Amino acid sequence: MINTIIFDLDGTLINSIKDLAEACNHALTILNYPIRDIGEYNQLVGNGVMKLFERCLPEGHKTPENIERMKIEFRKYYADHLLDNTLPYEGIKELIEAFIKENEKRKSEGASENELYKLAVATNKPNKNAHTLVNNFFPNQFDVIYGAREGIPTKPSPIIINTILKDLNREANSAVMIGDSNVDIFTGQNAGTRTIGCTWGFRGEDELKNAGAEYIAHTAMDIFNFIKQMN
Repeated sequence: MINTIIFDLDGTLINSIKDLAEACNHALTILNYPIRDIGEYNQLVGNGVMKLFERCLPEGHKTPENIERMKIEFRKYYADHLLDNTLPYEGIKELIEAFIKENEKRKSEGASENELYKLAVATNKPNKNAHTLVNNFFPNQFDVIYGAREGIPTKPSPIIINTILKDLNREANSAVMIGDSNVDIFTGQNAGTRTIGCTWGFRGEDELKNAGAEYIAHTAMDIFNFIKQMN
């Protein structure tokens, strides 16, 4: 039974690309490097902020020192601006509500705790930022939120999903990983979960299909319907 629903954050639940791009461009400006077009950032994000900083820097300047300087300037700016332009994608709030209403229905029918949906976020965004955004847009709606933490491998490592499953006392065969990039699909595959790709995010349908996503969602409610089919 699929009842552990694990979402990526950026590009899946929320459209944060403009705020991420502006924070990166701010850091590049401070370091006296050329800024990037906002459209470029769709391909630059996805593997965590340290990889983002490396990709943003010009060739010949991708040194550990410059990446660290990017991190410092980015984090100072982004902490104050992560809610400037970021919003949930169309239909996402209704999707989360659908899972919550389904849980209420199951409880009224005497379902056990293990028969209820558990909702989680697994993102390569820094952990503090992830909690701020999820709690702002979806207060008290997610059971577990995990972002990138110091010393712990980021997606596509399965560690983040394994940690979520342990916290929720669930098995991999109860879970589905939902995201907009090949990183998310590979993470689910590495952890042994089912996978759903979202076409409205940063990367697009071709990348998701090439990564081997089991299902491709074109609307938020497709996710709810696919999970029903899995069961």
